[in-house]
Amino acid sequence: MSTARLYVHSELRDVRYVDLPTYLGVSHPKGVVHHMGLALELDGELVIRAVDARMMTAPFEPSAETWGEGCRHILPNFQRLVGLRMDETYPLRVLETVGSRLGCFHILSLAQCLPPAIRAATRRLCAQALRMPEKGRESVLDSCVQWRRESPLWAESRPSNDDGFRNFRRHIAIEAHTTDGTRLGLDGRLDDEPDDMERTGAELALELGFPAFTILSAEARLDPPPFSGCTSALDSVRDLHRLSINKGFTGAALEKIGGGAGCAHLSALLVAVTPVTAQAAGAVAGFLGLRPEQRPREGRANPQIDSCHMWRADGPLVSLK
Repeated sequence: MSTARLYVHSELRDVRYVDLPTYLGVSHPKGVVHHMGLALELDGELVIRAVDARMMTAPFEPSAETWGEGCRHILPNFQRLVGLRMDETYPLRVLETVGSRLGCFHILSLAQCLPPAIRAATRRLCAQALRMPEKGRESVLDSCVQWRRESPLWAESRPSNDDGFRNFRRHIAIEAHTTDGTRLGLDGRLDDEPDDMERTGAELALELGFPAFTILSAEARLDPPPFSGCTSALDSVRDLHRLSINKGFTGAALEKIGGGAGCAHLSALLVAVTPVTAQAAGAVAGFLGLRPEQRPREGRANPQIDSCHMWRADGPLVSLK
């Protein structure tokens, strides 16, 4: 049995570039809005053995208006991630474990972004997969256009005897912007920096109609592409056109740009971009000067409801006007 351990440290920072009006009794100056951290220890089978979740900057501290509750009160819930395996069941299980009213929307976003990064950190992605761990081969097969069973690269790949763990850094930056309040632009950039190979990168730019969040245009590029044939996956990005970023979007979008006809880097960017849409929508509403009472605040009409424990339907924030 392997005694190897992979230590994963991730951070999320939301930065606001303009001052927004005060609402819900909270001021919204420009600067860092959220600064969250999630650290995991995984064993050789990619099972989570230890969790450390932190909130360095959080929007809501305990107060009379919040019934004495604050964002940090939910941090112990993330210990429920211990025992989960980073396999095909992980996305659903993490939602059931720390999603919605059980956790924090922003730390959940970090947890959802980790599997693609861990694939890369365990030699199950791109050029590293030419010498992938034997027990990881099934997770590589049909994971992108280059690793289809009939591809030359798959025929060239060979198993290794180790766990594939190595030092690795992934950086994702997403910028949201709007000019007239009718369209929302999302520009994402991903950079992978292995300690033993050259950097690889990808970019994804979406333009959304506001407030329906329908994709009006989508463009992508690889900079640089891991293999010359990777660019054939870029055509699939056009299939995102007319999808709306709402419940069920990630699964529908990954069916178009993921798997054996897609690109694992662009899929990872898409997973990271999706939660930014909700965050940016709130900023746009503030930028347009909408007061809280002008926004839908009941049931499904308000996407914030049940997005985290502070915004749960029977929680303190929903009752504030």
